[in-house]
This record gives sequence, structure tokens and C-alpha cells, in this order.
Amino acid sequence: MDDSDFRGVICPHCQSEQTELISLFGGSVSEALLRCKECQSIFNWVKWRGKLPPAPHDGGQGKQT
Repeated sequence: MDDSDFRGVICPHCQSEQTELISLFGGSVSEALLRCKECQSIFNWVKWRGKLPPAPHDGGQGKQT
């Protein structure tokens, strides 16, 4: 599986950039599961490269109490 969002992910064990996406979901919904092609380690990687996905917008209709 080749996904441009995961290009350049560095293996935390050997620092290789030769990684591949195994699953879009790892230990949590915000993580992806990757494998290093060099050392064969499998690791979780937090998605969104430091950016959070957009928050849901309520259209300015916030709840009133």
C-alpha cells in the first residue's frame, strides 16, 4: 500500500526512511501501523504529522444552556 501521507516516516528503531504502511489504524484511531523494511520492526505512528484533523463545525449554533 502506497500512501503519500506516510512518505518520509522514519523508523524509531533504526532511523531508516524505508517504511511501509500496514494498516491505517494502529493502537488507536489516531495512529497508523507501519513496518520498517530495513530492520523489520513494526511500530505505531501518530497520523496528521503534528496537525489535528479539522474540528466539527456546528454552524454557529452552539448549545445554549
